[in-house]
Amino acid sequence: MKKKIMTMLVAATMGICAIAMATTTNGLSSYVSAYGYGNASGNAIWNGYGNASGNPNWNGYGNASGDAAKKDTNPEKNPEKTDDKAIGQKPTPTPTATPAPATPAETGKVIANKDSSDKATYKVISADPAKPEVAYLGIKDSGATKVSILDTITDANGVVYAVTKIENGAFSGNKKLKEVTIGSNVKEIGSNAFKNCTGLKKVTVKSKVLEKIGASAFSGNKSLKSLDLSKTKIKKIGKNAFAGCKKLKTLKLNGNTIKTVNKKAFKNANKKLKITIYAKNKKTYNKIVKMIKKSGIKRFKFKKKK
Repeated sequence: MKKKIMTMLVAATMGICAIAMATTTNGLSSYVSAYGYGNASGNAIWNGYGNASGNPNWNGYGNASGDAAKKDTNPEKNPEKTDDKAIGQKPTPTPTATPAPATPAETGKVIANKDSSDKATYKVISADPAKPEVAYLGIKDSGATKVSILDTITDANGVVYAVTKIENGAFSGNKKLKEVTIGSNVKEIGSNAFKNCTGLKKVTVKSKVLEKIGASAFSGNKSLKSLDLSKTKIKKIGKNAFAGCKKLKTLKLNGNTIKTVNKKAFKNANKKLKITIYAKNKKTYNKIVKMIKKSGIKRFKFKKKK
């Protein structure tokens, strides 16, 4: 009986050992992971745990089918870097070059106004690009009875000039001229400008910057009855400027700016001419009266003007 029991114990013990050895052998065969543990089928995994089918997993965990999870390098599917220009942004337009301004004609050159309705000619007296100027030479139509001297003109190249002077002798001897308007930029009425314009009856001075009336500018004028220079900055009245103006009855002057009146400025002018002097005070008024009296004028009137 004891021998039978011992035989059974030995058999049981040998069975247990066989099972343990089998388990150990399978375990050792499954322990072949490079950096981790085996998966369900005992295949090796790399850098992580195996996936469902135990296929190698690269750079991370496996997916459902066990294929390696590799980084997609297709730029169309994975656009990590985009073009520097924003999508939809309009390209910067190329700047248009600004043409250089036209250069004024040289000093002394005779030019015409681009406006064909202006029949006058002009001479360049300043070619300064910042402030080009011309003098009015005269009008081609000698039969004109009414003339307006413009503030500015534009030449064929587009340069704009200020008309700052009525040239010497511009209308001299023109017996048909009856009316003249002097533009706002005129600083000087040249010598003999309206000499012997016997039909000239009206002169309108728009200029507030007129400084000089040249020698004999209005001499021999037998029709002009009045002239207003009170709003100008007249400084000088030249020799014989109004000599022989027999019908000139009233003349207005800005006494605050006058520096010189030639003693023959009113030679043989109308003895009844009345000159109104606008001055800031009587002292200034008396100073101008003294200048003009030397030319034979006796009638004066004071008007206060600051």
